Amino acid sequence: MAGKREAKRDALKSALIAATRSLIAEGGLKGLRARDIAAKTGCALGSLYTIFDDIDTLILHVNFQTLQAIEAEMDTALAGVADDRAFEALGLAYLRFVAANRNLWAALFEHHMPAGATVPVWLDEEVAALMAKIAAPLARLMPDASPEEITDRARTFFGAVHGVIAISVENRFVGVPMETLEREIVALTGILTHGQAQGPRMGS
Repeated sequence: MAGKREAKRDALKSALIAATRSLIAEGGLKGLRARDIAAKTGCALGSLYTIFDDIDTLILHVNFQTLQAIEAEMDTALAGVADDRAFEALGLAYLRFVAANRNLWAALFEHHMPAGATVPVWLDEEVAALMAKIAAPLARLMPDASPEEITDRARTFFGAVHGVIAISVENRFVGVPMETLEREIVALTGILTHGQAQGPRMGS
């Protein structure tokens, strides 16, 4: 009996996360309401709060899945790619994910925990796993660098690529036109890796 109750609880938890993810993907984080999540799941509002303490925790679970999806895109992009082209592949993979999942991506940066609340360890660990995808080829290209230097460089790389994508997709005044953003990501990652802009690979 206890096993059935646990399975039912796990099923409801998964359904609530899926419903929240769908609502964010459709309309963004702004205006997300617990009652809409419950209605989409087909459960009572009170049932939501038997699974999650608050809607912020539910959003964190969606953000965790988004980070996992970005990590999977990076894994695919890195398959068979030489280290000196890894950052081009990573940058373009991130751009493709953002273009296809604009609202879910935005939720990663728009959501803030209430004052006094802390981000759970499992989310921090997923962020670290994502950064490790960047750090791995960096460590091979910078064999004399310390782990701290590799970590800082990986964060700098991500920040640079994320920054140009963010200001461009949000149509900020210094953003790159969307039709040339892919080309500029290739150039940016070439500069970050080699100190000079890289052209497209032969046959690409």
